[in-house]
Amino acid sequence: LIKGQIPNLHIAEYAELQQGYLIDVDKKIIRVRTSDCSVPEFGKQGFITVKGPRTTEIGVPEFEMEIPFDYATSFLSRCQYVLSKTRYCIPNSDGLIWEIDQFHGPLEGMWIAEIEVPNEDVFPNLPEWIHCDVTDVKEFANINLIMAEKIPQIYTELCYNNSIIK
Repeated sequence: LIKGQIPNLHIAEYAELQQGYLIDVDKKIIRVRTSDCSVPEFGKQGFITVKGPRTTEIGVPEFEMEIPFDYATSFLSRCQYVLSKTRYCIPNSDGLIWEIDQFHGPLEGMWIAEIEVPNEDVFPNLPEWIHCDVTDVKEFANINLIMAEKIPQIYTELCYNNSIIK
């Protein structure tokens, strides 16, 4: 979770994302996503992603493939729920990239940061604007957030009551 201001967010590259889930069975997921990126060479893109169940403490097997934007939009129209967010990309001091999601719709006002590490032996430097790690908190998984009608209570408790997940 994020606390305070994120430096240089106003000049960061970003993408407007829409995502939905076509299949969610036994922690095996097929996600479809559209991305409208601020970087002209990327522009509008579509993706389909297959995710398996968690295999390690931080690892989830994932295969992602770009598909035509129109196909992704068509698939999204068949999803019962669609999650909308703006994703900002901020370089970390160790060369990794933070993906900062600003949620929209019923989750407006919620911000979550994520960083992809090459393997579980890599521990990123945490900037001062990181409040706490919610990797294992199921309420913050997109598959669960997509059905939320409002920001989860645990988000408010963690962000505004200075609670820390251990």
